[in-house]
Amino acid sequence: MASIVPTANHTPARALAFLPPPLPPWLLAAPGSTLALVDPAAGRGDSVLAQVDLLRGSVLHHLAISRHTDVTPSGADALIVAAGGKFVAALALTVDPPALDLVFCTSLRDFVTDVAVAGDGALVIALASSRILVADLAATLASAAAALCPPSPVVTLASGAVLPATAPLVLLAQYTVADWCILYATSIFAPSRDAIVVAVGSAFGDVNVWRLPPLPAEPGTPIVLDADHVESVVVGQGNRGCGAIANVLWSPCGRLLAVASDDRLGRIWVPSHAETRPATWSCLARLAGHSARVCDVAFVVPSPGELPTHAITVGEDVLAAMWRLNASTPASLDGELAECTALWSSHVGKNIWRAAVSPRLGVVATAGGDGGIKLWPLDQPRILRESTTHSPRVGSDGTNTIRALAALPDASYVAATRDGRILALQRPDCVWSELLALPATAARPARDFAALAIHHTASDALVAAGNRVGDVHLVQISAGNEPLAAVVEASEASAIIGVHWIEWNSAWSEGPGLAIAHANGVLVIWSVSYQPLALRPLARIAFLHRRKVTSMAHAVSRAGDVVTLACGDCRGRVTAVQLDVNASALGFDVTGAASPAPSPASTPASP
Repeated sequence: MASIVPTANHTPARALAFLPPPLPPWLLAAPGSTLALVDPAAGRGDSVLAQVDLLRGSVLHHLAISRHTDVTPSGADALIVAAGGKFVAALALTVDPPALDLVFCTSLRDFVTDVAVAGDGALVIALASSRILVADLAATLASAAAALCPPSPVVTLASGAVLPATAPLVLLAQYTVADWCILYATSIFAPSRDAIVVAVGSAFGDVNVWRLPPLPAEPGTPIVLDADHVESVVVGQGNRGCGAIANVLWSPCGRLLAVASDDRLGRIWVPSHAETRPATWSCLARLAGHSARVCDVAFVVPSPGELPTHAITVGEDVLAAMWRLNASTPASLDGELAECTALWSSHVGKNIWRAAVSPRLGVVATAGGDGGIKLWPLDQPRILRESTTHSPRVGSDGTNTIRALAALPDASYVAATRDGRILALQRPDCVWSELLALPATAARPARDFAALAIHHTASDALVAAGNRVGDVHLVQISAGNEPLAAVVEASEASAIIGVHWIEWNSAWSEGPGLAIAHANGVLVIWSVSYQPLALRPLARIAFLHRRKVTSMAHAVSRAGDVVTLACGDCRGRVTAVQLDVNASALGFDVTGAASPAPSPASTPASP
């Protein structure tokens, strides 16, 4: 990991872009109103090759790069378009020697949400007021050069450059959409001026795709987009279910759309029926693992024209994550949970604002709120927090929250979730697999698991989980975390608070014992048998005070022959039960019935 600080005052960079081939693999970074050209391969002190200060009072948010011969200034290698606030500026990029020279700047009435240069040299500008401007960039640059002659009114920028106060765009078309709120995020895909597609997101969770019609015969004529040119992308639990849309981004091929939102998720969308218009959209993958808002998404594309193989997400939790994408995965409304292959964290403070990928260098660049730019090698991934990255949360309402977590000897994990699922974290792929899913029924509407325990041997493991309606679920899994058998028993009509395994004399049963603590102050002891897998109740112990149990713990004596089970209740009382696992009897009544005996044996309460 390398670190770059392009400005002395540590201003956060809000825009990043690597130069495309055949230009050198340099990085354009925009900290504040400064545009810096950075060489990632150079040392930290020599990394900034050139910089220019623009747009005083504004922050650069958007960058576009074009090598089209009609718009590249004479003697330059590329044209850079930078936008921030209500300004758009164009700069000539020279490689030898490295230089950035301002050639054009214009002020607009609305805030700019994205800029792009089409493949044929047209300039496309998205405005927050739901307007898209298409301008003839070559004619605009020529007009700006001619206007530099006095007596045109001028304005002095922070860089000291003198530019026309009103250098108008030479407009080809203006597109507007009726009944649309202020845009919060925009991404433009423009292979040519007649094939422009714009993805827009609002502060209320709406995501739409605008397919602009061909340019009008009369240049600059306003066009209102109708329903045939607007496609809705449903995010989260319906539109407006995921909070504000922080960012949207087209893949370089224009076939995938990434959405970053306030619900801590990134999503990858594809059109289900691309041959029809308007197209319908389905989710290819959900990028779930951040603990705060996802601020940006970037794609990893091995070669130009190919589909992305990975996606990069960055967020307010100061984490950068890499996710494997499988374009052959069937898309659906919710999307498959993507596999996280790397997780990086080195920024300090709050927020990683932007990410950019250079396949040529094999690095990911991230710009954080600390003002630094970090470079992460794609071939040296680091997993720092697997359980968070692979959290099996589904949707934006938290219905799949992890309620209980237990570890296996091979460093795998088993989790019980709020929506009634038991999952295992598989190694070495580091993805969750489903061991058990409980359907909701009229008799058992609540599937919420509350407790989980694992008993493991050399060949298999037993996973016991209890839910809020008093059911005990037992799943036998192989050494490779594959489910072998499952059984369920109704223990008590009360929520299960604690689940603990008991090792005892084999005379009791062929398998271990299981202690279940219920919220109604009842402790039930079960024995487990194999072939077939079954649970048999041995004893039911009702505590004297019968207060609501809130926790359970157990301890084993040093000799291993006495097990102590302790339950704490809502009044601060702890009740303990001791079991001699080598005795011929448990020391209290054993029911021997098919269900726990209705008349419990009571144990004295410990102070």
